[in-house]
Amino acid sequence: QARDELAGLLQSAVAYERVADVPVGSLLSGGLDSSLLTRLLALSSPREAKPPPTFSLVYDDPAMDESAYIAAVRGMGGVDSHLQKLSPSHAWTLVDQVVETQGEPLLGYDLLAQYHVYQVARAHGVMVILDGQGADELLGGYSLHTSARLYDLLTSRQWHSLYTELGYVAALSRGRRLWCLAGHLRALASRHRLLRAGGRTYDWLDLQG
Repeated sequence: QARDELAGLLQSAVAYERVADVPVGSLLSGGLDSSLLTRLLALSSPREAKPPPTFSLVYDDPAMDESAYIAAVRGMGGVDSHLQKLSPSHAWTLVDQVVETQGEPLLGYDLLAQYHVYQVARAHGVMVILDGQGADELLGGYSLHTSARLYDLLTSRQWHSLYTELGYVAALSRGRRLWCLAGHLRALASRHRLLRAGGRTYDWLDLQG
């Protein structure tokens, strides 16, 4: 039921965002979030219309490159795909522009990549873009969310749910349930100590800060 409801909400959201006087494209990183939005955009586009444009960054570094996943989505058809390589040397030239645009120092390399792929989209005349940003916050995709979830199940003594959730976590990390639980509780406790050391007091589960 939850899956069907989420699918319906995503479909209606994409249909809503497609209402524009200009072409609507998507960023396709190869991750689950952008791949899902790209497919929904392609499926919701009229057959007589031009395929929606997608924009992707590829890298020479195999640890960062997701070309295979991008190709899998492209292979499903229905999109006009554009690939752009981003090298470390070019990324460094974007630092000052991104800092000025953000109005604050960079928190990571991903902002440089996102800024560049928007530049590529604009160069192709596309000014409205669907992006997968925010899905981790919405669907609990960060390890911090997992830590909070496990802590909540532990303190509320929901033993069956805790055992089940730990089974998923252990399978992903190829570890044992108790080892995984201890690791997540240590991470949560470390964050709690850092917040207190900063002169502010938070409840354990006040994770939004």
